[in-house]
Amino acid sequence: MLYIRKAEPEDLEEIAQVHTDAWLAAYKHIFSARDLARGSLDARRSQWRERLAQKEHGHYVAAEQGDIVGFFTLAQPRDKDLPEGTLELEAIYFSPAQWRKGYGTQCLSFIMSQAREGGKTHISLWVLRDNHSAAAFYEKIGFYSDGCQRPVGPGSEVLENRWILAL
Repeated sequence: MLYIRKAEPEDLEEIAQVHTDAWLAAYKHIFSARDLARGSLDARRSQWRERLAQKEHGHYVAAEQGDIVGFFTLAQPRDKDLPEGTLELEAIYFSPAQWRKGYGTQCLSFIMSQAREGGKTHISLWVLRDNHSAAAFYEKIGFYSDGCQRPVGPGSEVLENRWILAL
């Protein structure tokens, strides 16, 4: 059974490993080898050391039999054009060995419940334009692409699309 809880500093190593493994597996057809290398385990450790210290973000882990199999981050939306009451799902990743086991659906159900309990009316997230399996998953849940698109970083040709779910 999947257990979802707030992430703790001692979860850093497992979160970094899941993030690294998922990044490499999910995006190998989208990013160059050089860009993929930026997501190394050492880089992820450093990134998560900082992130877990940020109290304004809601970092959660999903564990199965005590092992962290995924994580997600909830935050106030970075986009100023979204309706009041929007919650942003900044990241959600699972270990590739755990894909297609229903964990994403379980986590999204938890996220929607938390959002509603917190008085939120929408959830937003960004999906890489060429990540068709993720887009199909979010569409199945009820998200829709609102047409907003941006590069993943300065000078990048890789684009991502914004998706919205009305609760």
